[in-house]
Amino acid sequence: MRTRIAALSPTISPDEARRVAYTAYMTGLQLRREWHVVWLPGVQNFLVNMGARKGGLCFQWATELLVRLDALKLQTIELHWAESFANTNGEHNVIVVTARGQAFEKGILLDNWRYSGHLVWTQVATDPEYHWTENKSELARRLGRPRDVASKQVRSTMK
Repeated sequence: MRTRIAALSPTISPDEARRVAYTAYMTGLQLRREWHVVWLPGVQNFLVNMGARKGGLCFQWATELLVRLDALKLQTIELHWAESFANTNGEHNVIVVTARGQAFEKGILLDNWRYSGHLVWTQVATDPEYHWTENKSELARRLGRPRDVASKQVRSTMK
């Protein structure tokens, strides 16, 4: 995964690609233990919704990963909030990484929910199970930033 992230663009720092890969992988393992995750993800969702588990819904996995990746203060990699089947019972959320300024569709998605804490990663455009769209305002909301401030930060790092 580190190699695939670094291969998104020659502008990506190999060290940042390594840190993103490590953080994504370790986040899944840590939360899997902390949340007492069971297989299948749908069963975990049921347990969370019944109050029998603290976490494990897809947006919780994505939010936790987003916060941890954001804490890395990445300079060459950009984070994106991705949604599939938005506003339905089948909605799914993941984090996508791209090179700074690169199109969302060119990115690599990081999904800890799909296999209950075992990281799934693939190119956004080739995911056989989901069609992904970017939600910039949700990214800003999850990071606790106004959308226009988050957009300005991205633009200012591209100068």
